[in-house]
Amino acid sequence: MSTETKLPVATPRADVLERSDRIEITLDLPGAERDSIEAQVERGVLVVRARAASALPDDAHEVRREFAARRFERSFHLADEIDSDAIRARYEDGVLQFELPRRQPARRSIPIRTEPEPERSASE
Repeated sequence: MSTETKLPVATPRADVLERSDRIEITLDLPGAERDSIEAQVERGVLVVRARAASALPDDAHEVRREFAARRFERSFHLADEIDSDAIRARYEDGVLQFELPRRQPARRSIPIRTEPEPERSASE
């Protein structure tokens, strides 16, 4: 078992806001290393993973430790109306923010006839 899989897993706190054109998700990832953050959509689910390290400086020794290394994992089921190809993410100061735009509804004009449709024969 690798050291990575031995780290405790924390579920980050999240705020989810609904707007007319998008959903916004904000995740609290204190201590997460930018390069460790992964976000992907898997079968209609937004999955976020990250790691927070807690290395000590070489010239220090531990007296008390409350900020332990850990992994973060959180997932969100996406509604069909979310355009998963257009999701954007931004990470700053331990906060990861997602914008999940809604798909624009497909619109198509339907022609309205004024004359009856010709009858079709049984062989058609």
